[in-house]
Amino acid sequence: MTLVQAMMKQVRSTHDHLLQNTSRNKHLQVGILILGLSLARATASQCQEDYSPCTCTEQAPYRSVVCNGVNPDEIKQVFSRTTYPAIHSIELILNSNEQTLSTNLFNGKVAEIIVIRGSGKGSFQLSIDIGAFSPSKEATRYIEIFDCDIGSLNFGFLSGFNRLQSITLENVAN
Repeated sequence: MTLVQAMMKQVRSTHDHLLQNTSRNKHLQVGILILGLSLARATASQCQEDYSPCTCTEQAPYRSVVCNGVNPDEIKQVFSRTTYPAIHSIELILNSNEQTLSTNLFNGKVAEIIVIRGSGKGSFQLSIDIGAFSPSKEATRYIEIFDCDIGSLNFGFLSGFNRLQSITLENVAN
């Protein structure tokens, strides 16, 4: 049972008890109900580490990083200075020029989901070095590529991805 589930169970129990004493505890009931709703709708918060120029949000136990318009060299720098080892999702929204994602792009960090987006179908020629995501081979389950030209993409970078469940190619040119 998660912490939120345990707290919600306690809130429901307290709420039920208060319903039996409605005339005395009307304001307390409203407060407990609001607290329960707040816990149930836990929202993502900013990560404590600085991922700029990328953004990072966290909703325990998941961390998601989005790099929008950030070039691959800067992406590598971001992951070189951050320490969190296992990221739930990394989304790269790349500019509309030729982009090469270099070896060890995430500096040893792993991601369960890797998303690569261009600015429109065939907007740029995507190139991924064979070792770009190597540290993630045992962690990555989903790779999604959108809005890029993949005509000369060497899919050898996928070699050894033993947990990979799905590859999505959408609105790509070849």
